Amino acid sequence: MSDRPWQRGLGLALLVVAAILHLALTRPLSQRLDRALEQHARLRRDRAALEADARATARAERARADALRAFAAAAGPGEELPRTRRAALDLLAGSGLRRVRLSVRPGTSSSKPAVQLQASGPFLAARRWLDRLVEPGSGLVVENLRLRGEGADVTLDLAASRVELAAP
Repeated sequence: MSDRPWQRGLGLALLVVAAILHLALTRPLSQRLDRALEQHARLRRDRAALEADARATARAERARADALRAFAAAAGPGEELPRTRRAALDLLAGSGLRRVRLSVRPGTSSSKPAVQLQASGPFLAARRWLDRLVEPGSGLVVENLRLRGEGADVTLDLAASRVELAAP
C-alpha cells in the first residue's frame, strides 16, 4: 500500500501540469486562431467591397470612353481645339495634381492639335493620372513625357496630340 500515495501524488502532479499546459498554450493559441479567423473574414469582406468598387469604376470608365467617342463623332471640324482642351481637362479632373499649366495649340493641316501640360503633385497622384492618360479612349497620345522629383512631389512635363476615336 505504500505505492498508492506515491501514485496519487504523481497523478495529481500530472493533472496540474496538464492544466498549466492547457492554460499556457491551448487557450492563447485558440484565442489567436479566433482573432486570425475574424481578421480573415474582415479582409474577405474588404476585398469583396474593393472588387465591387473596381467593377463600378470600370463601368464608369467604359461609359466615359463611349461618351467621348460619341462626342468626337458628333463634333464638327471647327471644334477640334475645344474638344482637345475638354479631353485634357476631363483627364485632369480629380487627379490631385497642382500647379497645372495647360496649353492647346492648333496643329498643322495634316496634324491634330498639340497639348502641352505641366503639373506637379504626389507621385501616386501623378501615376494614377498617367494610367488614365494611357488608357484606351482617353483621346490623347503621349509624344513626350518627362518626370522630375522635387522633394515629396513629382513634376510632369507632357507633350501630347489629339487622336480621333473610332465610333463604336
